[in-house]
Amino acid sequence: MKATILFVVMLLSSPAFAQDSLLELRTKTEHLLGQDTAGTRVIWSDPELNRWINAGCRFVATISGCRKLVDTVLLLVSTVEYDMNADYIRMTGASIHSKGSAIEIDVSPYGLSLSTSQAMGKLESNQRVFGPRQVQDLGRTQKAIRVTPMPIDGDDTLFVEYNALPINLAADADTTGMPQVFDEVVPLYAAYRAQIKQKSDNPFWILFQQELVALIPTLSVFTEPEPPSQQVVTP
Repeated sequence: MKATILFVVMLLSSPAFAQDSLLELRTKTEHLLGQDTAGTRVIWSDPELNRWINAGCRFVATISGCRKLVDTVLLLVSTVEYDMNADYIRMTGASIHSKGSAIEIDVSPYGLSLSTSQAMGKLESNQRVFGPRQVQDLGRTQKAIRVTPMPIDGDDTLFVEYNALPINLAADADTTGMPQVFDEVVPLYAAYRAQIKQKSDNPFWILFQQELVALIPTLSVFTEPEPPSQQVVTP
């Protein structure tokens, strides 16, 4: 059985941080391309550049995992699968709160299990006994998680930490929701995609890789990642 539920979303990092707007990202892209922002020599239209900027934001967020959110999921009786938000990429951690206790049953960043004696004690005090529980990531395409075994009663809360896609930029004042250090590399990606139209020297892909690798040292040569498949989170 599958349920669509209402999520409460929060940023993992509570302090506010500066972000570039769509207008600022487009202006930086035009400067890289040498396009006159006054409009006297226009090769790339605003909608065209906006398209590549949004593509760059999605690429950066997907490969870096720089935008992290938490959803709260109310576990329902006899329900195994739960739809995630449209911006969902992959699950990075999960924990569960029992309705009989304000204390978190498991805080492991790698998953959750109700098999520990401490957790079982809480559950037994509520006259509920579960076996070990797993939270399974069904992948970026399906954008859903599976909780097994299914709850035998409801109202426990599952907290799912996940990597998220950026906010789609439509208006000039819109921002991505990513940290600004990652916004800074987006114009290089947009310039790379735009420059293909000119069929001339295109140094921007190499520059983009170098900048992104500097932010994420574990990366080297990379391509757009495949959606995660059947990832199971356990302790």
